[in-house]
Amino acid sequence: MKVVSVMNTKGGVGKSTLASNLVGFVKQMGFEVAICDLDKQNTLTFWHKKSKLNLLELKIDDLNKIKKTKNIDYLFIDTPAAIKKNLIYKITEISNFCIIPFTESMIDIRTTKKFLGVLKKYKKNKKLKFFLVLNKLRFSKNNILRIKDIEDKLLNKVHVNILNTKNFDKEMEKGSIITKSNYSKTFHIRDQLINLINKI
Repeated sequence: MKVVSVMNTKGGVGKSTLASNLVGFVKQMGFEVAICDLDKQNTLTFWHKKSKLNLLELKIDDLNKIKKTKNIDYLFIDTPAAIKKNLIYKITEISNFCIIPFTESMIDIRTTKKFLGVLKKYKKNKKLKFFLVLNKLRFSKNNILRIKDIEDKLLNKVHVNILNTKNFDKEMEKGSIITKSNYSKTFHIRDQLINLINKI
């Protein structure tokens, strides 16, 4: 089983929306998926109940049993903002992949850079891979230059960029996923999600 955590200490970067869409997309591809919602807002749990996908739900106390859970291909862990260091370490120790969404605001970039520093300094799991997801990206002809500038500030590569669209949130609130929408930017987002899933 692959354990994928979605983390950032900054709130409002789209962790739960991205987690919901990834869970739905991976399930749509035919994989067996479990979720663990650690966010007090319970957005991922809310989406799961609306989606009726019949996913296995695990609690924080079950994390020690995770590797023994059979017949599950992926476990996605959604985390709260301002997550405490001891929980960060506990999650990263069992995760194979850590997806870190952030937006292009200077505050998000600065906070994400600090968060990356914490992860790299204290991670015990040497096999853990990080993937930065630039979320809610404003569309313009200068996107490539803007992303390069952001990478220079973060001193890290942006692996996936997702265009800003209210439909991303709207589909999640309906218990659906963006790839089922007819919205014009769906193809970009679908391709980016496929790109991210191929990495994990």
